[in-house]
Amino acid sequence: VIPRIVEAIQYDVPRRRTSVGQNVRDAACYTCWALARAYAPDVLQPFVRKLNLSVISTFLFDREVNCRRAASAAFQEMVGRQGAKNVPHGIAILTAADFYTLGNRKSSYINIAPKIASFREYRESIIDTLYVVKLAHWDIEIRDLSSKSLGQLTILDPELVFRKVLPFVMEHCLDEQNMAARHGCTMALAEIVASLEGIERHC
Repeated sequence: VIPRIVEAIQYDVPRRRTSVGQNVRDAACYTCWALARAYAPDVLQPFVRKLNLSVISTFLFDREVNCRRAASAAFQEMVGRQGAKNVPHGIAILTAADFYTLGNRKSSYINIAPKIASFREYRESIIDTLYVVKLAHWDIEIRDLSSKSLGQLTILDPELVFRKVLPFVMEHCLDEQNMAARHGCTMALAEIVASLEGIERHC
């Protein structure tokens, strides 16, 4: 069941100028909430990390505010029911990403994501979601915010971005098949290079 929930929480299929999947993602968040509530920590322990990473990526980066807030509610239930051992830094994350702050999409990408990525347990997953999924999103605003967020996260972990993200965006900014990916990766490349240049200047 867990892989299907993780798949559903990311379900976003473009249809012309919009997409299909908002209700699916919202329902998947509710399922995560129900699992956290229904099962003891020792039962859910083998799966809780995968669920946590999916929920965090959703409440940070989902296009729709109701999905971001639903994911936040699911994570809050995880923290409350599964405990600090299963959900590291849970209280600190909830403090940074509460119901109201997640109402602002730009703030979620630019301000809240770097705060949560400061915890190593979540950093790579957050970066992966941005460069693998969100840079090729059908909505131009999401691509723009994703590139800016990657610029912020480059300052936090330049080695990871240089090793993992930079080769990917350099390859896909020449993509002739997917213009959304080409656009998003070109913007991300500019943001990453500017951040790396700033780091080098300060060193």
